[in-house]
This record gives sequence, C-alpha cells and structure tokens, in this order.
Amino acid sequence: MVYRHKTLFLQNKGFVDINPVEFGYEHCRPFKDAGYDELGHYLIHYVISGKGEFHKNNKEYIVKSGEAFIIKRGETAWYRADEQCPWHYVWIGFEGILAERFNSLNDIFTVPNNIFNKMLEVFERDKMQEEYLISQMFQLYITLFSKQDVENYVDKIRHYIDIHFKKPIKITDIAKEMNMDRKYLAKLFKRETGMTMKGYLIKRKMEYAADLLLRGYAVNEVAELLSYSEQSVFSNAFYRYWNEYPVQFKESQIKNKDERGEI
Repeated sequence: MVYRHKTLFLQNKGFVDINPVEFGYEHCRPFKDAGYDELGHYLIHYVISGKGEFHKNNKEYIVKSGEAFIIKRGETAWYRADEQCPWHYVWIGFEGILAERFNSLNDIFTVPNNIFNKMLEVFERDKMQEEYLISQMFQLYITLFSKQDVENYVDKIRHYIDIHFKKPIKITDIAKEMNMDRKYLAKLFKRETGMTMKGYLIKRKMEYAADLLLRGYAVNEVAELLSYSEQSVFSNAFYRYWNEYPVQFKESQIKNKDERGEI
C-alpha cells in the first residue's frame, strides 16, 4: 500500500464570497490522526475511499467512502483513519460571506464525488488555482443548498396549509404567500412529496373532519368549521376521500369500536 499526500499552498487573495485557504489530499496510514483547536476557517474532508472516525462536540462518527465531514469556524475536532481500511480523502479549507451558510450543514453529509474529483484537477494547473477552486466551491454550494432551499419551500407550504386549511384557501393564495409562480411551486411540491398541494390540503381537511365527527360534532357544524359553502358540498368531498358519507363514516366507526369493546 502506498501512503501519499499532497498539499497545495494557496495564495490568500481575499475573495469576498468564498475564499479558499487550503487544499490537499491524503491516502492515510492506519490510525493516522489529526485535529484542530478552534479552527479559524471552515474545513471539509471528502472521503474518496476507506473509512475513519470523526470526533466533534462530544460526538463520534464513522465516516466512509462517499461521505464528507465538516469542521466549522471556531470548532474543535479530531479524526483518525481506520486500522484495517484507512481512508483516502480530499480536503478544502475556506472562508467568506457565503461560508456562513455551511453552518446549517450536519457534521456528516453526502455529496456527489464528481465535485471533489474536479477539485483535484487543480494540481494540473499552473495559474489561477485559487479561482479554479472557487468555481468548484460554487458547484458544491449549489449542490448542497439548492436541495435545502427546496425542502424549506416544501416545509413552508405544509406549514401554511396546516395553519389555514380551515379557511377557503386556494393554491394561488399559497403561491402569493411564497412569492413564487404557482405552476413552478405546484411541480416542486409534487416532485418532493409525491402529492399535489391540493391533495395535501384536502387530506388535512378530511382528517380533521373525521376527527370532529368522532368527537360528536354534527355534519353541518363540521362543514361550517371547514368553511364549506354548503353541507352537501362538504359531504361529497368527504365521500370522495373516505368512500363514505359523514353520517355513514360516523356510524361505521362507532360500530367498529363497539365490536372491539372500546365503547
């Protein structure tokens, strides 16, 4: 086994958004360890092969091929290569305004290996090495946080519906609240959740309606609480979801409880 490492000594050019300050790779010896005490910048290691252990904030992780670990500015951490299958990793240290976004990452995360493989091509360049690494860091930034932004939008949509589902809201109302195109938002939600926004809205309405009926509310009361214009409109919507009309649903649920001895 050949144990090798290479470090690129970068010039600090003071780039504002993302400024790389160190880069390298190492195929570690078994039990090779390293650590930082109150690191002055952000540092990401991506494991190309093998595995090792990572310790930070009184937590211990086993990190393997295809995973990355991050030490954030001001943090103390140490890590060690596995005895039987020591890791081979790439690391990059950086700072800058956009680096603050990396505070939202978990200690361990996954990312496509092509980004770090492209970073390694910096050793083949004689000029503008810092600029090249910045371009790859932006690719990493987009890969990590575009998904996070999507999840944030989906969570916001769910939260909006959870609060307002009793009112006569429309999908256009949600789009206006998110300040986004209705069609794009609808596709985004469907892609991430497997259901439409309208489907999620109906789900919240019908599950709440069923709960109210079982708590003793009359059909007309439930229809009014959920802002249906007419009781018949609510009853038909309830039937489409539960395959039973409200009165039938209530009676069948009571009968089932009676048969189970719950009444």
